[in-house]
Amino acid sequence: MLENRASARGVQQTSYIFQLSLTEVKTGLAVWEEEKTITKQGSRNSIGF
Repeated sequence: MLENRASARGVQQTSYIFQLSLTEVKTGLAVWEEEKTITKQGSRNSIGF
């Protein structure tokens, strides 16, 4: 999981990037991989997780 924060003109944005993978246990090979980004944006007083 990666986190990226930015702010400009009183607006703050936080993005979380999830790197997901499914691995076959017997072979050790990745059978599925995907990256998803979740972003929240708001004023300095309203942002939080």
